[in-house]
Amino acid sequence: KISIEKKTLVGFSLVSTVMVGINALSYWSFNNHRKTAEWVTHTYQVQQNLVLTHAELTEAETGQRGYLLTGEESYLELYFLSVNSINQQIQKLQTLTTDNSNQQRRIDTLKPLVTQRLAALEEVIKLRKDNGFEAALTGVKTSRGTEFMASIRKVLREMEREEATLLKERLKRHESAEMTQNLIFSIGIVFNLLVFYWLYRAISRENAQRRQAQAVVQKVNEQLEQKVQKRTAALEEANHALSDKIVAHQQTQAALQESYNLLKAVIDSNPSPIFVKDKEGRYLLMNSPGASLFNKPVEEILGKDDTALFPPEDAAQIKASDSSIITSGICSFLEETVFVQGEWRTYLTTKNVYRDSQGNILGLVGFYRDITHLKQAQDALRQANEGLEQKVLARTGELVQANAELARSNTELEHFAYVASHDLREPLRKIKSYTELLAEDYQGQLDTKADKYMAYITDGASRMQALISDLLIYSQVGKGELTVEPTDLKVIVNRSLDDLNLAINENNAEITVKPLPTLTVNPQQMTQLFQNLIANALKFRNKTAASILIQAELKQEQWLFSVQDNGIGMKPQYLERIFVIFQRLHSRDKYPGTGIGLAICRKIVERHGGRIWVESEEGIGTTFYFTLPVQ
Repeated sequence: KISIEKKTLVGFSLVSTVMVGINALSYWSFNNHRKTAEWVTHTYQVQQNLVLTHAELTEAETGQRGYLLTGEESYLELYFLSVNSINQQIQKLQTLTTDNSNQQRRIDTLKPLVTQRLAALEEVIKLRKDNGFEAALTGVKTSRGTEFMASIRKVLREMEREEATLLKERLKRHESAEMTQNLIFSIGIVFNLLVFYWLYRAISRENAQRRQAQAVVQKVNEQLEQKVQKRTAALEEANHALSDKIVAHQQTQAALQESYNLLKAVIDSNPSPIFVKDKEGRYLLMNSPGASLFNKPVEEILGKDDTALFPPEDAAQIKASDSSIITSGICSFLEETVFVQGEWRTYLTTKNVYRDSQGNILGLVGFYRDITHLKQAQDALRQANEGLEQKVLARTGELVQANAELARSNTELEHFAYVASHDLREPLRKIKSYTELLAEDYQGQLDTKADKYMAYITDGASRMQALISDLLIYSQVGKGELTVEPTDLKVIVNRSLDDLNLAINENNAEITVKPLPTLTVNPQQMTQLFQNLIANALKFRNKTAASILIQAELKQEQWLFSVQDNGIGMKPQYLERIFVIFQRLHSRDKYPGTGIGLAICRKIVERHGGRIWVESEEGIGTTFYFTLPVQ
């Protein structure tokens, strides 16, 4: 039989050997796990830089197109910022992919393509600056910029596919390294627990033998009481043997305590929380990193279950997973999110059962690995991608809007050019002048029909001249750069009322002006805006005396103005039509005019960054609303 001393020595040697092996394997596994994690992070950085490179190219195109369509210098700022950022992103990509010869070759292909694409964009910008919109548009049509951009996207997609493949492989290696590390710890802990259990059983058997020996000694003592003198020497010898066994037992207890201290030092040195539970979920062992999660000493945790450490819902979830593993007896890897120290943390948990020498399950062994930062990084990357996609969509929407505005502006300009050219105004002036001379010189010499025709000609020429004059005013509203200055709109309204004083008195109109703000606007266009709206209210008055209310209200970083009257009103289907150039709701005989006044109002408001609309009820009155920004 092997003595208890030898058993203890063997057990201690096994534990020490396993601990050394576990530490070596743990160190190797930790380095491998760290390296794979660094490669995963490196791949995410490359993917993000690829996305940013594509986004900045799109931003550069957006700036160039914005400048091409509008001629505004603010779009060039966006263009040049994007160009600088593109070069930085490509340099970062080249630095990040120095380990990848395939990606380096693609970057060598990408650089000249980007240079050619930016050169094409720069050429169109220069054409727009030097020769105007039509020349720049021709340059866009003849440029190979679209081909360059298609080639750039192809290279970027190839790089993204390779990085996605690398990410998949590196994540797989990262998970494998993590599983290896967990397995090493689990095997070591289970092995040491088995060795300790074996030592415990050996000591228990030794104690049983000692108790049996003590019983035998007691019986012998009773039998030898009558032979004390004869057997004193033998009894002293037996006592010495028993003392030796007690010393050996004490030495065994000390060795066992040293082994326990060594095991505790090993698991406490691991940064991840490690625990051992019995089948009822009570903690039998917990290392220091695990106890620090709950701001409790280890002694306060041992003997308690998860209800003392976690909120009720989390404790119930953990208990359910523990029960499932104990029932199946299979090692499991779980992702658990729990509320710890006032915040939600996510852990990758490894759990396995441990058994006695007969194979009966005694409880659970496991450890947590905090992956909260990894989850947060994944969420941040996903949100960044979503934000970038929304930004691209928003930019695209702004470019649909710009194109629509350009198309509308072009249509109006073409219509104006057709009607209001200089060659048209001069023949009209001659027709009117010579018709008036003809009427003066030959009045009474021609028949009544001829006089009537000449009157028609004169009247038509006068209306045409008025129409051309209004068209010139309309075209001037959006022409050139908008000059603005701080303007008291109350003064502007009073100036408009002075200009309309004769019409106000003729219609016995009552006009109320509430306090109005001072804004940075074009004073001439504001005068024209209020004068057109007030004149419109006077023209379309009801049979009763005209009553007009002008006021303003600050709402959500913009001023809301209203001009309200008690006139004839209009039907709902005509509310948008009245702002279209040349659109009239009444005949010229009843209400004179060219149908341009409200179109001019709309152009003025929109050029100042606001919008204009109307609300009306037939027979009750009309209210025109428009907004102007605070700044």
